[in-house]
Amino acid sequence: MITKVNESLENAFWEYVSHEERINLFIIGDVENYGFETDFQDVWFQMDNEKIVAVMLRYYKSLIIYSYENDYNIDEMIDHINSLDIKEICGKKIVIDRLLTKYKDFKKCKETYFCSLKSLKEIDILNLKENKIEKAEISDLKELNDFICNIEDMYTEDYIESKSKQLKEKNTRIYFVKQDNKIVSTTSTGIETSFLAMVCGTCTDVNYRNQGLATLMTYTLSKELVNEGKIPCLFYSSEVAGRIYKKIGYEIDDNWSMLLK
Repeated sequence: MITKVNESLENAFWEYVSHEERINLFIIGDVENYGFETDFQDVWFQMDNEKIVAVMLRYYKSLIIYSYENDYNIDEMIDHINSLDIKEICGKKIVIDRLLTKYKDFKKCKETYFCSLKSLKEIDILNLKENKIEKAEISDLKELNDFICNIEDMYTEDYIESKSKQLKEKNTRIYFVKQDNKIVSTTSTGIETSFLAMVCGTCTDVNYRNQGLATLMTYTLSKELVNEGKIPCLFYSSEVAGRIYKKIGYEIDDNWSMLLK
C-alpha cells in the first residue's frame, strides 16, 4: 500500500530513514528544508501490512527510492512510478537493481560511488595559497553557469534558477577560483541538513587542471563543513576524482544508481 507521509507519520519517517542517515542525505535534507508536501515535493511510504518497506521522495521531477531491507513490492512501486511525472529515479544500487528486474521504462542507467568523510586528513596546500577562493553570490551565477556549460557532464538545465533559490534559502554554498580574470574551478554543496552536507559540482577548466585546484576546493569546503559539525558526503564515478577524495579522507559507503527516463 502506498501512503502519503504527513506530520502524523513524522516519527515513523525519521525512525526509518535514520537506519542509514548518510545515504539518505537527500531525503533528510529535502524534508528538513521543505517539509513533507509542497508543490514540488511529496513523500510516500510503501507499507506491507503495518510495516514500512520503502520511502519515496519526489523533488520536482526526480524520485528517490529507499528501502532499508530491500523488500518492497516491485509491481506496486512501478505502478506508483508510472503515475508520476518524473524524469529520473535514483537510490542505492541494490534497490534500483531490484526495480530493474521488472522496470524497463528508462533510457540510461548511471552508477556512481557514494562516499562520506571518515576523518579529514591534513594535506599540503601551501603551494596553492595564491589562489583566492571566493564565495559565490547570486550575481555570480551567470558566470558560473557559463563556465559549467563548457565542462563535460556538468551542464544543468536550470542551474541559475535552482541555485538562486538555494542561495536565497541558505541551503547551499558555492565557491570558485579565478585565474586570468575568469572562473577556472568551482565546488559547492548540493544540499545541507543540520548534520550532513553533499559536496558536489566540483570541476576545473581542462586548461587549468593538474594544479591541485580540485583538491584545494574540496579540502577547503570539507574542512569548513567539519568545523560546523557536519559530515560531508559526495558521489564520484571517475577514478581520478576518487584518488583526490580518498587523499582527503573520504571512503566509499555504498553504490548509487540513477535512471534517466
